[in-house]
Amino acid sequence: MILFISVFIINSVFAQTDTTNHYIDLFDMDLEQLSNIKITTATKTSEKISEAPSIIRVITQKEIREYGYKTVGEALSQVPSFSVINDHLSPNVGVRGINGGMRAWSKIIKVMIDGQPVSFRPSTANFLGRDFIPVNLIERIEVVTGPGSALYGANAFLGVVNIITKKGEDINGGSILAEVDLINNNLGGEASLVVGKKIKNVDFMFGLSDANINSSGLQVPNSSPYYSIFHGEKSKNDISRPKTFYGKLVFDNKQLGTLTLNGNYQCLDSYGEFQDWGVLTGENRYSIYNSFIKTQLDKNFSSNLSGSVFFAYSKGGPNNNDHLDYGSPDYWLKREFGYSGIDAGIEIKHRVNKKVNLTYGIDYTNDNENLQTLWTVDKLTGGRTLSGQEFGDTIFSNLGLYLQTKYNPSSEIGLIAGLRYDNHNIYGNVINYRIGSVFQLPDNRYFKLLYGTSFKAPAAEQLFTSNLIAGGVYGNPNLNPEKAQTVEVLFSVINKKNIAGVVNAFYSIIDDKVEIGQVVGHSAPINATCINSYGIEGELHWKVNKFSGYSNISYQHTEKDKDNLTKEEQRVSLTPELILSNHINYSIPSYHLVFALSHKYIGKCKASEINIIYKGDIYYLDAYNILNFNVSTVNLKFIDKKETIFSAKINNLFDTDYTMPGFRGIDIPSLGRSYCLKIVQMF
Repeated sequence: MILFISVFIINSVFAQTDTTNHYIDLFDMDLEQLSNIKITTATKTSEKISEAPSIIRVITQKEIREYGYKTVGEALSQVPSFSVINDHLSPNVGVRGINGGMRAWSKIIKVMIDGQPVSFRPSTANFLGRDFIPVNLIERIEVVTGPGSALYGANAFLGVVNIITKKGEDINGGSILAEVDLINNNLGGEASLVVGKKIKNVDFMFGLSDANINSSGLQVPNSSPYYSIFHGEKSKNDISRPKTFYGKLVFDNKQLGTLTLNGNYQCLDSYGEFQDWGVLTGENRYSIYNSFIKTQLDKNFSSNLSGSVFFAYSKGGPNNNDHLDYGSPDYWLKREFGYSGIDAGIEIKHRVNKKVNLTYGIDYTNDNENLQTLWTVDKLTGGRTLSGQEFGDTIFSNLGLYLQTKYNPSSEIGLIAGLRYDNHNIYGNVINYRIGSVFQLPDNRYFKLLYGTSFKAPAAEQLFTSNLIAGGVYGNPNLNPEKAQTVEVLFSVINKKNIAGVVNAFYSIIDDKVEIGQVVGHSAPINATCINSYGIEGELHWKVNKFSGYSNISYQHTEKDKDNLTKEEQRVSLTPELILSNHINYSIPSYHLVFALSHKYIGKCKASEINIIYKGDIYYLDAYNILNFNVSTVNLKFIDKKETIFSAKINNLFDTDYTMPGFRGIDIPSLGRSYCLKIVQMF
């Protein structure tokens, strides 16, 4: 209400008519134009969404701004068939009925920033919270659903997410963000700085953010097998202190080409009160960093031939204040591990003629993994005692060769074939491929038919690790790589100025999926039986006068392909069969306001296999609805004709109490209603 009143007063005092900025231009685009936004992730070449041989969804900076997304994980939760478990440490994304399980943290997808993979390599987890990248730096998020290993190799298992950042020229100055959050009556906040500029042939930008978020006061849900143990207790000292930095410098030279230098630093620092090794201890601090620096040279040799060469160095591990508390009154755990890695590669793009385009390249990855050594530390004296085995260091390396052919026999037909060969120093030779076709139909519609395969090599943490608690998770050096094959079909039902809609179906077979399972006396990563996943996804965008919005729905059925199992035993855990979301926004240009309402329905979800074992019976978590509301200003200018953005957001408007799947005897509680006030000042 304060925001509404302030904007009305400000508008009457500072009447403004300028509505020509980039955001307003984007707002006025019709849906036919938006559906033809050019993307690069599907084939590493610039092409329209309607022409890309992939099932792809683009989350624009306009959506991020209007709906008040604070993190990439929050934005991804609106993608059809993406389900997100938030364990209050890091988002864990599931795709099309498949989830990586305990401690997975979105490892079943490949996440990149401007084409550079950014997973935490000891576990291949992707940290998609406030620790990832300042959202004000994001131009768009390109999401490819389905296998991507034919082009991107290992880890592009069930999807690829590529964060495309802004250019310094687009920022042309900078911005300062200040945010206040209220979660469970706990105050928190975030501050960030973004700077960007183009000076002659040098374009640069950088952004950094620092937050302090407190979500204390949560309780273990009564669905949990161990509910009686924790009944009446609340999370305490449940504080997150994420930090992140991203910077990019681009130098253009006619003779040399385009030289890009970019780097990223992520710091995940959270007490994680609902982790499997320590529940409601108040002292369980999970603190790690992840970083990379990369240089890349792109060169056009002729109108038909271009190439690039890149080299990147990555490093990560625990911070000094990392310590894990498993509830002992006498000891806590100290981890020593980390990695340093290099990525290098050469890629050539060759336009043979008007109909044939080739992309081929070679890349090499080498990770030096300092495997986890675990110590128990006396809380009184600080003395350390080795716990478990010292594994030492090991090397994970991979050499990949790939070739992709795009053939357009006519303007209405596009065909693609891709093949990639990987040689892994542990798992040997792996071949992945994909084929696809895109047909342009009358009335701006299109049809896609796709098939592809993918693989994911086990991470160092899955192969070699000591358990954190008695009966905990040990490594399994005998794991096989995970493999998937998927067929997809998409039909653009309608594609007009004010309404656009698509429907697609998929069928996947996943072999040797790695998940943490029970073995004699403890838990360990194991290769599960074959899993079949199939479903249908639909999305509809519309625009009427000052109203616009979209809805999507996905149904995915996932089951184990194994004899002698009941129907309920066949069904795979952790992901709902039905997901529905609706988004609507309304603008009042004369008062510089945009109202945005988003709704999410998550169907009932089978609990984790380990919790079912602990409970002694199969059980499900109830379906639920979530409603979020955001109001923000647009094109409001006070200081030197630079925009000032005010926004107010309520998450979980009706304070819905819902539960997400957890592990080792507990399920994960929801945050309840939370509030956010934010101001961004451009300069």
